[in-house]
Amino acid sequence: MKQEKMKLILVRHPETNNNSKGIIEDQMSGDFTSKGKTQMVSLMEKLKNKKIDLIYSSDSIRCKRLAIMLSKFKNIKVMFDPLLREINNGNWVGKKEDEVKVLNDLGIDSKNGESFLNFKQRVLSFLNKLQIDDKNLLIITHGCFIKIFIGSQKGLSINNSLKIKVENCSINEVEI
Repeated sequence: MKQEKMKLILVRHPETNNNSKGIIEDQMSGDFTSKGKTQMVSLMEKLKNKKIDLIYSSDSIRCKRLAIMLSKFKNIKVMFDPLLREINNGNWVGKKEDEVKVLNDLGIDSKNGESFLNFKQRVLSFLNKLQIDDKNLLIITHGCFIKIFIGSQKGLSINNSLKIKVENCSINEVEI
């Protein structure tokens, strides 16, 4: 019998107020900008005719709101999973992304946060947990999660994975 592939549709949450200002967010919060709300409507249109069997979503409010809306729109079950959360940014929360990039380039890790290595292990543990063949899954998560996920599939280092551009409400499709 032929082993079917699983299709993953990875979507980053809509733009939040902090995203628009280049500010690092915590794992759970995030109010949408008006642009973010427009992105949600546009995303619904793009996903309207896509076959989706199940939705997995981060349990952060910025993902949860989108997941609930899409679940109702497509009449599909949604499962919330903390493995899909953004990296725990520790004491970098509230800092400007440019400032954090400089610290990161200097090899300075966030205090009280999650290392990129531990985060990558969390991303891969979510992937390993998916044992659903021949399904189309919509996964609503965060930019860093998608970068590490795609980079891992391409065999990239963590540093090169973090260079992947992932826009708010962008769609990335992967077969595994």
